[in-house]
Amino acid sequence: SNVFQSVSPLTLREALSWLASIYDPLGTVAETVLRGKLVLRYAHRCGITFDQLLPGPLYREFYKVYQAL
Repeated sequence: SNVFQSVSPLTLREALSWLASIYDPLGTVAETVLRGKLVLRYAHRCGITFDQLLPGPLYREFYKVYQAL
């Protein structure tokens, strides 16, 4: 599913849900998925709750991860 085509901006919950839905048994995109997890971990450490929107810089970083996949 395309998480970036939704009308509403992206929340931390939606980003985590999308990232967790990636099935990669061979680990071919593991590096990119890890980069996404690190972005979301940083968002959580900054105090962003699950239903808050990702701020611009974090949204852009997460979008780069999305594009890499």
